[in-house]
Amino acid sequence: MFDFRTAFYLISHSFSFKKGSLRFPSFKRLFFVFLVLPLFFLNTLINWIFLWFDELIFPSYHKADVSKSIFIIGMPRSGTSFLLNFICANKKDFTCFSLGEMVFAPSIIQKYFYLIFSKLDEFIGKPLKKSILFAEKFLFKSTKGVHDISFFANEEDEFLYLFLFRSIYLQYIFPDVEKKLTLLNRDELNNTEAGQRMMRFYTNCVKRHNYFYNQSGHRYFVSKNPAYPGMIDLLSSNFPNSFYINPVRNQKEAIASTLSLNNRLLSGACSVKESQPLKEITIASLLKWDEKLKNFCENSSFSSKILNLDFSDLTKNPFQTGQKIYNLLNIDMNQSAKDIYLAEENKSKRYKSPHHYKSITLDEIQNYKTN
Repeated sequence: MFDFRTAFYLISHSFSFKKGSLRFPSFKRLFFVFLVLPLFFLNTLINWIFLWFDELIFPSYHKADVSKSIFIIGMPRSGTSFLLNFICANKKDFTCFSLGEMVFAPSIIQKYFYLIFSKLDEFIGKPLKKSILFAEKFLFKSTKGVHDISFFANEEDEFLYLFLFRSIYLQYIFPDVEKKLTLLNRDELNNTEAGQRMMRFYTNCVKRHNYFYNQSGHRYFVSKNPAYPGMIDLLSSNFPNSFYINPVRNQKEAIASTLSLNNRLLSGACSVKESQPLKEITIASLLKWDEKLKNFCENSSFSSKILNLDFSDLTKNPFQTGQKIYNLLNIDMNQSAKDIYLAEENKSKRYKSPHHYKSITLDEIQNYKTN
């Protein structure tokens, strides 16, 4: 299931001596390749061992229900992270992956260890948690203010695909490689064995989560992934009974914000010397995704399962958004849920984003549409 061929190719192309290459062996690049990557592969090996033990010790997890799932399928930088955190603020009705769970505890066995250690840590004053929070200030410094990351926070489940070596994040770790990789447009793998294996892995991760955190089955599992527009066919064919929420933002703003985030993400593993090294491939991919997403949302087969949200309404009136989501699910919002979402709305109105980015013109976008 792990893509050894892609892994070997990318690792063998960790460096490039071409002038201006993002993979030029700078100090930052050397540090990342020779320290961070080996730790990642060690962690991946450990996770796969525990995932295999799950099959022996907890085979019944395969029976966990995944039909009560909600997928936030909006374009990158369209309020998808805000929406995930807003929905899952109500833990009685909804559940989702945290970053720590995906990175260190994807298996059921690891989740039990995680629970035991967290309770012990809390009992002695949370020294471990405090140490991790301190380390996060340095680990996730590059995305601070743009996409705040914490091991203890809800997060997009694109991280899971790193354990297959099929994640879109690989474009930030191994940029400008010559070989075409099926990362940004996973629907190219639809109806293939590789696509089926990938989705089977993901589905089993969701089942493990529900088996451990949602045994009663009354909560909805909520997922957010910036790559969903490029894999919407794969997703809908494997989760046909699920619900889909599509926050829609002004195309110009979404693209400009994504380009800004790209630079932040690239700076974690490369020395970025030019302002927008991935500009061309990013805009082309986002335009393709946008078209796919529009076609999916216009598909009458899924019309009763899709909720389209305007970005400005989402950010200005999140409580109203919560009511729309409950209406989509055909469930009543009780007073406890109302109180939670009203509190989240008040919190969001006090929040001021520190993210500033260079705007992009409509002419630039149109140029990519016509080429």
